[in-house]
Amino acid sequence: SYGIHDPIVIGHRGSAYGVENTLEAIQSAIDAGANYAAVDVLLSADRVPMVIHDANLQRLSGHNKNVHDLPAKQL
Repeated sequence: SYGIHDPIVIGHRGSAYGVENTLEAIQSAIDAGANYAAVDVLLSADRVPMVIHDANLQRLSGHNKNVHDLPAKQL
């Protein structure tokens, strides 16, 4: 049977206090009492995991480039 438990708090992309998916946002989620921090991972062109939500860099950097088209060193 399932017991009742305290809510589990998950910081989405870390938290709203910092740039999403950064160490600062994750630390902010921890500081706010989150139990977990959910981050997003995409692969670069050379198959290196990158912590980023958007497949395209336009929103965060202003560059209309896709994560999967660029090597890790360039990202």
